Amino acid sequence: MKKRFFLFQDKIEELILEKRATLQGNRLIILKHDLRTPEQIYKLIPAVKVLHCETSRIDPYKLVGKFIPSQILSNNGVDLLLNSFTYKNQSYRIDIGFLTDL
Repeated sequence: MKKRFFLFQDKIEELILEKRATLQGNRLIILKHDLRTPEQIYKLIPAVKVLHCETSRIDPYKLVGKFIPSQILSNNGVDLLLNSFTYKNQSYRIDIGFLTDL
């Protein structure tokens, strides 16, 4: 079974600005830095990391700390707003990024 890894949006932007990576569609290509190192290609799945529940001290849906693909949130009627979303009656703070298999 492959391990999943969460890449923060900010980190991907940093890699691209430093010319250490490029994006082609939904694929992140980590460029080789010497002749012995091959390029690494990762398929990116839009996702969020749930940081904390903003409307309650208790997380009634136990989402805090989870990495959730954005498609699953959309399928459940959740709208993402910059760095948060509301699920049922609870608002959650999130980090935006991508899941990929290592």
